Order: sequence, then structure tokens, then C-alpha cells
Amino acid sequence: MLEGVLRVPLVRREDERGWFCELRRDSALPSPAPQTNVVFSRAGVVRGLHYHLRGQSDLFACLNGMARVVVLDRDTGETFFEDIGDDNPVAIYVPGHHGHGYEALTDCLVCYHV
Repeated sequence: MLEGVLRVPLVRREDERGWFCELRRDSALPSPAPQTNVVFSRAGVVRGLHYHLRGQSDLFACLNGMARVVVLDRDTGETFFEDIGDDNPVAIYVPGHHGHGYEALTDCLVCYHV
């Protein structure tokens, strides 16, 4: 795992109606997330590998479908990736100084808190 990257299991509480999970708790993260974005991507779409000069961190969660989150340590060249979503309900926290992005493995709905 790259320094500063966190893997946050999303616990789904299921019953006959469907499921519920807590997606974000700021007290569990190194920095607060004042903005939330939702993106729908078709299978095969890659959403930019980029980083933030001002240090904006991201918390990625795939709400429907599957996405591969990719993180690049710009200093060492080391990479981390994980497939998240329906088959692996986790969120990935990425410090903004790391390069990061994702690929839609299926049509997917991705939420990211910044």
C-alpha cells in the first residue's frame, strides 16, 4: 500500500428491502471532504490520472458496477490499484499528491469526496 492511501471497507446492512452503508465519516479520514461528486462512466472509460498541487485528497467509492482505482506515487513510481464496487465494497482514500484515477470495468456509478 502506498503511503497515505487508505482502504476503507464499506459495511452493507442488508435486508429484504435492499442495503444501507455508511459511505464517509470525516472523523475516520486524515482530512475532511467538503465536496461530493458523482460520475457515471461507460465500461472501458478511463478517468484521468492526475494529482492536485494544492493537496486535495479524494475518497473513491463505486456505488454501482465495478471500477479499478489506480494510484501512482510520483516520487517512487510505485503503484497501487484495487477493483472496487459490487464485488468488493470498499472506498479508497488517496492523498492529493499521489497521481490517481480510475477505469470503469463495467458501466458504473462512482462517487468521490474531495
